[in-house]
Amino acid sequence: MSLETPHDPGNLVRQYFGLLSGAPIERAEAILADRFVFSHPPLTPAGGSVGRAAFLTNILGPTRAAFPDMTFQVHALLVEGDAACARWTMMATHRGPYMGVTATENAVRVNGINIFHTSDGRIGATWVARDNVGLLRQLGVSL
Repeated sequence: MSLETPHDPGNLVRQYFGLLSGAPIERAEAILADRFVFSHPPLTPAGGSVGRAAFLTNILGPTRAAFPDMTFQVHALLVEGDAACARWTMMATHRGPYMGVTATENAVRVNGINIFHTSDGRIGATWVARDNVGLLRQLGVSL
């Protein structure tokens, strides 16, 4: 029997990856804190972050447009107190402009790790480390 509740860090992380994988944007309000902080260079300023509205509008929206079939597989999820760490793979097809690259129709598989902080039943922050070089190579960019 699981003692997990909808607001447990592990469940919130699974809901977050569901949001990235196409769940309705309206779900963000229930899982992301009002002062949510998202850090993911090069999508955010170097050493910096953006808030919830900017994440949804300037990052998630364009990413979904570029990769409309984007799904995530979480391979490992570690939870300790109000913190969690997830190792994941994104699978998608590049169907729109992304990071300055026009649509290629290439299928991509990209690995990454997120570290999450939760509080008051929502995700307060996440820091992303993704294989950006591998992604760009799969999109045909010469580095």
